[in-house]
Amino acid sequence: MKRAILVYIYFIFFFAGMLSLPAVAQHLHDGLPHYVDAERLRKQKQYDAALNEYKKAIRNEPHNFMYLYGKALTEHESRKYESSLESLESLFKLKHDYAPAYILLAQIYRHQGSDAKALACYDSAARYEVEIPNKIKYKSLVMQKYIKDNDFKTAYEKAKDLHGYSSKDLKIVHYFARLANMNHDFKNAILVLTDVEGALKNLPINEGAKYYYELGFAYFHLDEYAKAHQAWQKAQFGEFIHKIEHFSGKHFLGIAAIYHKFRDDKTALYYLDIAEKIDKSQPETHLLKATISKKETSKKNVELKKHLENILRIEQNQTNKEKYYHELVVLYLDSEEYDQALITSNLAIKNNPNDIHQKYFKAMALYKKEHYKEAEVIIQEILKSNGNPPLDVVMLSALNAKKGGNLELAKQTFIRLLKSPYRSVAEVELKSFR
Repeated sequence: MKRAILVYIYFIFFFAGMLSLPAVAQHLHDGLPHYVDAERLRKQKQYDAALNEYKKAIRNEPHNFMYLYGKALTEHESRKYESSLESLESLFKLKHDYAPAYILLAQIYRHQGSDAKALACYDSAARYEVEIPNKIKYKSLVMQKYIKDNDFKTAYEKAKDLHGYSSKDLKIVHYFARLANMNHDFKNAILVLTDVEGALKNLPINEGAKYYYELGFAYFHLDEYAKAHQAWQKAQFGEFIHKIEHFSGKHFLGIAAIYHKFRDDKTALYYLDIAEKIDKSQPETHLLKATISKKETSKKNVELKKHLENILRIEQNQTNKEKYYHELVVLYLDSEEYDQALITSNLAIKNNPNDIHQKYFKAMALYKKEHYKEAEVIIQEILKSNGNPPLDVVMLSALNAKKGGNLELAKQTFIRLLKSPYRSVAEVELKSFR
């Protein structure tokens, strides 16, 4: 009898449990019908009705983050940004690694003008996103924004992340290499480019030129000139032809010649050394080095200077006097005797107050003596008296202004010189302002 009672009780509990299972299972998805209706209404842009359905879905299933995302999306589309932010905040408490929610949050921040917060959200989306194409898309947005803001250091860090997602993606490789070069990380630029060189070989020159340009650029700045030349042979297309010319021996020889002309032989020799390393067969390089070394001869050429001074004391012909003053002042400038050069130019100007060449020499002597304000007075006198002043005077004005600390004048003058034969040095000098 006792055994029968126990069996009866067991069956009562068993059947009660079986009957309750469908109710429990149904309760787990009580929000789903409301969510389905809400999505339909959102797509129909019936936002208020959609929000009511989302609220019902969330009330029935408060731990379903997808319902919160749908609600936040609807609030965003209906421009209820603050409400959307609150919904996303609740969502992140349930699931902090849901990438689409960070994209939505980024869009809200962009509407509010908070670009820095938006970028952080895109970064988070890239971190949590599973699909590689989406990770690339989100991280690329971040990198491009930093490039646009000229923050190339941070942009490079984002390019490294992109390369980690897909190291064989040629577009990513180009961004990485270019930003690596801009950040002077030349070895890494070479590493990523040579890693995909098999794929680069199959590209037509119009597509492959940009990769080989960056490869040559990196090799060049590591003083591997032969490898740079080899890479640049494969980049001879379009805009890159002109860019590559800026790294030729001829180009650096031209820079050296201009600095020598304005009596900065230390800088001239620096560029001559580069020119010689790039192209040892360029005779003009050695000729200019020889010319600079002749300065020692000029310093010792005391007799010639004395003869010229004696001639000037007795010469009566105006034209001849101008010629001899010119020779003498050049000798003094060549021998770096700037006090004597200044005295001679003053005498020459007294002889002919309209002698622009001697005024230029006077300004040059003052410039070399580091009397920049006095030099500027003479330079401005020449510039104002001549509607089309000699380019030498304009270049001296720029160099003198820079040395004298008038950087804005120097910068503006160098910009003017970008359209002159002195462009190469103007470009070098303008880079120093960055």
